[in-house]
Amino acid sequence: MADCIAGEWTKAVLTIEYLPKRKSYQGIYFTLEGQKEQLDISVPFELDAALDELHATTTEGGSNRWNQLRYTLYSDESFEADFIWDEDRAEVMAYINSTTAVPEPQRGAGLKNIKRMQLARKTQRIYEALALALLRNAPSSEWQQLVLTLTKPPLIYEAYAEYAPNRREALLLLGEAEAVEALVELTGKGDHLRWERAQVVVQPSGAYQFSFTWAGAGEYNLPRLYHREGQVTPPTAVS
Repeated sequence: MADCIAGEWTKAVLTIEYLPKRKSYQGIYFTLEGQKEQLDISVPFELDAALDELHATTTEGGSNRWNQLRYTLYSDESFEADFIWDEDRAEVMAYINSTTAVPEPQRGAGLKNIKRMQLARKTQRIYEALALALLRNAPSSEWQQLVLTLTKPPLIYEAYAEYAPNRREALLLLGEAEAVEALVELTGKGDHLRWERAQVVVQPSGAYQFSFTWAGAGEYNLPRLYHREGQVTPPTAVS
């Protein structure tokens, strides 16, 4: 990895997708200025074979399953290796491998249905993660609700705790980058298409509501406003 980088750098990340009949490698590295660059790495046969041996050893006996390896190398030659089990990817590959005799379009329809269910699960996880992040960063004094609002373009971010109607305290309850990343992922790949305004309101009980205003709703003949409600368990206060 280091040999593939020209100039000074701080860390490089190689993500390996490991599937029964295929492997893929994607890499990036960061310059001293913090700029992210693509890592063009050639994979020798020895590395490919070593990865097979590593996977066989670490998953022996059916334990410690993983189908993705994230290897982080730092410029001081220290490294970290994270073994990840991507359930969605495994589910898709299992379906593909078990339906080779199923004719189209039935096979394609089945795969599309699996991906639709996976998207619904992912959407729910993002909703809950954002609601919990707001609760973890809530003020210690009593409040009535937490509100996170994003509007674009241009992107305007606001997060505050409301103590009573028209009485609020501006707080960075959730980092802007984290909130934007989660909402862009949710609305770019989820069931909200394009959004121009998103608001998250969380109650002390953990009840939450997401409200979206869709910029592209008209062309799809869909409602301009979208709401989703849910419930999370508030994190236990640490004394």
